Amino acid sequence: MNNNFERLCEKYLNVYEHKKHENMCVRCGRCCLEKVTLPNKKMLVTEKHCPGYDKVNKRCRIYENRFYLARKLYNVNCSTVEHSIATGQHPQDCPYSPPDYKDRLIYG
Repeated sequence: MNNNFERLCEKYLNVYEHKKHENMCVRCGRCCLEKVTLPNKKMLVTEKHCPGYDKVNKRCRIYENRFYLARKLYNVNCSTVEHSIATGQHPQDCPYSPPDYKDRLIYG
């Protein structure tokens, strides 16, 4: 793990206890939408959710093992919130996003 990524994680997320961190989620499902990196480094957000996302209950069906199972079952890479924030892939108005955060997302 590179030092910049670790510093970002410490700066933005080490203040949260695990339970409080998990409870911040508003279950909008936007982080579960598939994204495509464009040549200008922006991220195009598709209208397609990861197959592990349950649209009715607004929850990930494979949450506890999502990093392993998303890739194994659906060939999808599931990012941590920390990684999504560090790489600009997280929605700017998400409760997890820090106040000075700017995303790279384009909704198509």
